[in-house]
Amino acid sequence: MPRTNYLTLAALAVMRGQIQKNQMEDFVRSRGMLGYAPTQGHIPSAIVYLGHAVDALRDGKISNALLIAKGSLFLGRMTQLSDGCSFLVDRQQNLVEGQCSKEEKL
Repeated sequence: MPRTNYLTLAALAVMRGQIQKNQMEDFVRSRGMLGYAPTQGHIPSAIVYLGHAVDALRDGKISNALLIAKGSLFLGRMTQLSDGCSFLVDRQQNLVEGQCSKEEKL
């Protein structure tokens, strides 16, 4: 399923002229992430990126990551409850060495 989702995204990029059709597999390999399905739809679809985000924050590759998970239409209809969630993970920019533990530094 995740591969199909990424191929769909690649096809949209082809339609917009951003990549060539023969570049679709390269698009999937370079942007795909094992275990991550961007259109899965439940809260777990965003949380699996958290480990990757923490690594990228520590390495200085990104300064923040917004994890968004839309609610499940099926569960919402069955329970009449919403299950959507989002949160921002932000890199602390002005840390002075020695003021906080390694676990607190991102």
